[in-house]
Amino acid sequence: MRINEDYLDKTQEQDFSELLPEFSEFLENASEETLDRIYDDYSWCKLIHRGGNILQEDLETGKYIFENESPKPKTYHPDIVCKSIKEVYPMEVEQTKILTSANKVQVILLVANVKNNADMIIRDMDFCGWYLSREKVNSTVRDRMWVQMVFEPYWTIDATDILMRTSTLYHITPTENVENIKKEGFVPKATNKKFRYPPRIHFFSGESPLRFVKHAAREISDGAHRNPSEYSIILLNTDLIPENIKFYFDPDYECAIYTYEKISPGCIKDVIPAV
Repeated sequence: MRINEDYLDKTQEQDFSELLPEFSEFLENASEETLDRIYDDYSWCKLIHRGGNILQEDLETGKYIFENESPKPKTYHPDIVCKSIKEVYPMEVEQTKILTSANKVQVILLVANVKNNADMIIRDMDFCGWYLSREKVNSTVRDRMWVQMVFEPYWTIDATDILMRTSTLYHITPTENVENIKKEGFVPKATNKKFRYPPRIHFFSGESPLRFVKHAAREISDGAHRNPSEYSIILLNTDLIPENIKFYFDPDYECAIYTYEKISPGCIKDVIPAV
């Protein structure tokens, strides 16, 4: 995996419960002619993944922020993605926004809420290696409905080398899942209701103190409106995890990592209560 780390910097977290201020300002100040042009039904547009577009440039140009050899899509650099989206759809520069933080990159798009526009954008962004991570936010500005869409990359920074520095990984799960995990192993699932992650499995590194993991279990249980006593922590022996299983840093939780791949139950070394 290769990453252009210079692209990442530190910014504050954004609240996506309403339109970004930049989007609102653009819509409020745009001329009626501009709004008429960009408030469009995209059904006539050529989809990005039907070929003949800028996304087929050579990967070695260095214009791709994440790269991974996998059946899943590579994640193309956000600058390239935004440029291509604007070439395919009638968007202004002000309708795209790239936000970065220490381990995280987000592409935010402002789209006319017309017919199947959102579905088309999601499909194209998925092809580019970006998934819709937040629920769409609908807002009426200048008597038109707009959709704000937040995308994040399938691939983040490679964290596989953590397994060489620690003998343990921690996985937090409701206790009723433990027996099934002991039989079937860890199977990627997309169960997070806040984010639309592709199916993945989340862990905490053994470099994290156990008290930190237990604190995270309490936060997870609070978010699920359950008692922390209903959760368990599964400990994995990293020496038993096959070398071909890749892990990535979870940009939404400190000291957390994830994988898209199944892990055998033979890697389990212990199960302890979360509290």
